[in-house]
Amino acid sequence: MKLDTKILTDLEQWYEKLNPLSLKDFMNDKGDDTAIISVDMINGFCKRGCLASPRINAVADNVARTFNIARKSGIKNMILLQDRHEPGSAEFRAFPPHAVIGTDEAEPIGEIKNLSFFNEMKIFYKNSLSAAYCDDFNAFLKRNPQISKFIILGDCSDFCVYNLILHLKLEANEKNINREVAVIEDSVQTFDAPGHDGDFYHLVFLHHAQIAANAKIYKIGRAVSRNAET
Repeated sequence: MKLDTKILTDLEQWYEKLNPLSLKDFMNDKGDDTAIISVDMINGFCKRGCLASPRINAVADNVARTFNIARKSGIKNMILLQDRHEPGSAEFRAFPPHAVIGTDEAEPIGEIKNLSFFNEMKIFYKNSLSAAYCDDFNAFLKRNPQISKFIILGDCSDFCVYNLILHLKLEANEKNINREVAVIEDSVQTFDAPGHDGDFYHLVFLHHAQIAANAKIYKIGRAVSRNAET
């Protein structure tokens, strides 16, 4: 099978047409209908360890900046979804050991820890690449039905981020819940590896999330803030 180069051209054109997210138009005046979620922005995927990626680390400042903008705009539901594994985790049959509980790899990156409101963030730990099986996170969603809008940041575009998007949207579809998911493209990223071109998989999975789950993909831009000054 040979892929038509038009596919790549179409992806590039789709990417170039992405617009900034305007929080003024996305959230309500109180900000209590919206949650912003960072996925797996931990040392083990950004800074050090066998799965750390410079591509993912490169969006660390954007993630922190987006949290700051969200905070200034009135969003109070700020969530960190993070890998944290026991030494004998079943996931290590598919991936090298990473983010082992009690190690530096399992800690949030400094760019997030240094945020003045870090201690107000809610942290949920997951033992697989899909948040769909994180009982504590699902319990949070159930306890907070007023949260109907989600802004997604983090990594990886084609693994944990993609699975979170599908979980949020497909659960909502199954239960006839009106739920919106926005992804900030330049605050999410994936890795480069043999047989895994980061640029391609980053774009194709975000594009597919838009097609399959009606997720809205945005660039960060200055218009992301509710205020003129960001």
